[in-house]
Amino acid sequence: MPEAGDDLSQEEGGEKKDEKPKGGSKKLLFIIIGVVLLAVIGAVVALTMGGSADDEAGQQDEESEYEDDQDAFEKPLFKQWELDTFVVNLGTGSRYLRTRILLEYDEKLVKSLDDSDSDKKGGEHSTVNANDILKSKEPIVKDTIITILSSQKAIDILSPEGKEGLKKEIMNKVNYALGSNNLISNIYFSEFIIQ
Repeated sequence: MPEAGDDLSQEEGGEKKDEKPKGGSKKLLFIIIGVVLLAVIGAVVALTMGGSADDEAGQQDEESEYEDDQDAFEKPLFKQWELDTFVVNLGTGSRYLRTRILLEYDEKLVKSLDDSDSDKKGGEHSTVNANDILKSKEPIVKDTIITILSSQKAIDILSPEGKEGLKKEIMNKVNYALGSNNLISNIYFSEFIIQ
């Protein structure tokens, strides 16, 4: 005769209940969830990596098409030319300005300036670099800047607006002296002292 404790350990049909299938099913569930999770992560990574490679290839194609279309409109190649320190008496006569000026220029325009000079002389296009061309024009540039600086009054160029106006004036007059409207694209003061 079965005892009361034996009833708890048996199922219908006289078989004993195993507690291992419950624990085994939990393990199996965790394994399935882990595999599904890894598959999802792998799919996401594959899609993002595959998509970015396609995007990069598309971007490269677009960039090469853009470059081909823009051959006539080449990007300017800006370089900088730092001039020596300028020390000039200001327009009032009792004060002076000490400044260092950096000119930003388009190298291609500088080279075209030399090409136009050689065309006027009937020569061939030169292979002189932009720095050499600007060095040959340095006396003209310095004279123009000294003339502009010495005509200023201290009160007019102490404010930020005054300095900006001075930069524009220098840029316009230097470009005019060099025979170009946009050769010099910007002016920077690396030192600016009024005493």
